[in-house]
Amino acid sequence: MKTIPLLSLSFLLFTFTTSARPDPVFDIYVADVIQQYFETFDSLPLTFSPSIQRRGEVHISNDLNIKVSAKTSCAQSTVWKLAKQSNGMWFVTTGGVEGNPGFETITNWFKIEKYGSDYKLAFCPNVVDAPVLCKDLGIHVDEDGKRHLALGDEIPALTVMFKRAKTLQTVVILISKRSIPPSIDNFRSEIGMDETSSLSKISLKLQKP
Repeated sequence: MKTIPLLSLSFLLFTFTTSARPDPVFDIYVADVIQQYFETFDSLPLTFSPSIQRRGEVHISNDLNIKVSAKTSCAQSTVWKLAKQSNGMWFVTTGGVEGNPGFETITNWFKIEKYGSDYKLAFCPNVVDAPVLCKDLGIHVDEDGKRHLALGDEIPALTVMFKRAKTLQTVVILISKRSIPPSIDNFRSEIGMDETSSLSKISLKLQKP
């Protein structure tokens, strides 16, 4: 399978919302949400699109489509979905369907959840009235050392934070810590490119069918 390296992955959130009223998702400045993965300063923005849109907010625990919103070399859809692997794990892949919540698109829906003082990404869709798989997204390292965004019984949740983007091209940073989520002060220090031992950087690769 071909992988799509996202050495600097940013999650760009356009203004959407859902019908439910849980807590809204904030960046570190309590504003619109952007999430970025950081290793270099080249990035691919991703759009978060809730299943029901209203009022210009995104809330935790609501179903979302996630789509690469920049131009890519992929001929197929760049919407995220889950694909089951031969080892029983589930990898995040591209080729999903945007919108149309239901059984046919159930693997295309993800969530942002509060995780201590930070956030995590999860899969636990409510778009159907039936039992579903519910797990956090984390990083699985395969035998070749490639890191995949995946679900699995022994994969810890990937801790994320959000920073507001001023434009579509703005590069923002998603920081992940191996155990305890980083503090706001450490996060700001990392954005300023200061060295800080409490933060870690990882390479993320998304699996493409």
